[in-house]
Amino acid sequence: MSELSFSRFNGPEIAPVLAQLHTQSFETTWSVLEFERLLALDGMKAYVISEFENPVGFSLYQIMGDEAEIITIGISKDHQKRGLGHLLLNEGLAYLKTKGVQRLFLEVSEENMSARNLYERNSFSKVGVRKKYYQVGSRKIDALVMEKKLNLEVR
Repeated sequence: MSELSFSRFNGPEIAPVLAQLHTQSFETTWSVLEFERLLALDGMKAYVISEFENPVGFSLYQIMGDEAEIITIGISKDHQKRGLGHLLLNEGLAYLKTKGVQRLFLEVSEENMSARNLYERNSFSKVGVRKKYYQVGSRKIDALVMEKKLNLEVR
């Protein structure tokens, strides 16, 4: 694999990069202002994965005590299907464990099989459904609520 690096951020300076990557990753995109507002929330952390210093993917987490939520993970379309989402997820998981996070939650479209497979391969389990959560054009799509338990080793 090529030269990859990870960077962690917790301030609004990274919002333009996240907005650009979001546009390259998803059909429905978030603006720089939306990312600035998210990054202003307590406990928000962003990861960026770069290839040869060129940002190609990101993740956004919010830590709330001993729980956290994956807000979004995106890999630019021309870098998908290379395992970068898996690497980015594992980098975030390692960090969350150091912060004492016990449970990690996320929502994912029931139709996003690539993301669902990533989460299922990483021991996330379905704990609920949010009916008609996502709007895609004129369609409403259910979101699966998933959870992963962290830091469960016996002491």
